[in-house]
Amino acid sequence: MGFLRRDEPGVRAAAKLLGLAPTASGARRTGARDIEMELRLAVAMPDGGIVEAEHVCKVPHEKSPLVGDTLPVEVDAAERAVKKVLFDEMPKLEDRARASAAAAQAGDSAGAAAALGFKLKE
Repeated sequence: MGFLRRDEPGVRAAAKLLGLAPTASGARRTGARDIEMELRLAVAMPDGGIVEAEHVCKVPHEKSPLVGDTLPVEVDAAERAVKKVLFDEMPKLEDRARASAAAAQAGDSAGAAAALGFKLKE
């Protein structure tokens, strides 16, 4: 009987977010803040290889990642698959906004844009 068994923890890794979109189920939940998304990730595996993977999970609204962000993840090294995204270790949107505002007040336009995940054109 496997229903009482706990999953083994995965190996920590970093993954670059290549894209994200709501799943069909997530798209139907128009009033929800935390919705199910499909994340396309380029995962730096512990053995040094890069694996492109898709991972479906519920994304907390306050921790919504931006395309290009590096996300902390747990992977199954043997299967070369993402087990979970560690959203608890990611910055909140309000923290990004505060960092952007502080950079803008200091006169750093590039820093203000970077805090929100953007890059200014020259």
